Amino acid sequence: MARRVIDQLYIAYFLEEGAKYMINRFNNIENLKKYKHIHMIGIGGISMSGIAEILRNWGICVTGSDIAKSKITDKLASHGIYVSIGNDTSLAQKSDLIVYSAAIKSDDPEMIIAKQRNIDMIERSDFIRIYY
Repeated sequence: MARRVIDQLYIAYFLEEGAKYMINRFNNIENLKKYKHIHMIGIGGISMSGIAEILRNWGICVTGSDIAKSKITDKLASHGIYVSIGNDTSLAQKSDLIVYSAAIKSDDPEMIIAKQRNIDMIERSDFIRIYY
């Protein structure tokens, strides 16, 4: 009998914690949707491309750039995500948020434009920590 009560308490606790997690995650998604256009520098990386796919599925306009064409960039393009091979400062200028991979240097032309225009910028790992 005591074991059953303990099991029920554990189940109740995990359901409550799961509900809190889902509510928090929903709020994060809603906060993210304030950005109408997210541009991703280094979109051809495995984690950046995955983030791009998720954002697109949430209805956010996503564009990106990468140094080289690959199977990943081709796949993104086939899913309606515009990918520039090489820098495209016009895409960065039109965005509300720039997400960049750790490999991107501060002298990257898209980064410079974003800084000049005070466009919100966030490194990939920080983006994941905040929004996922």
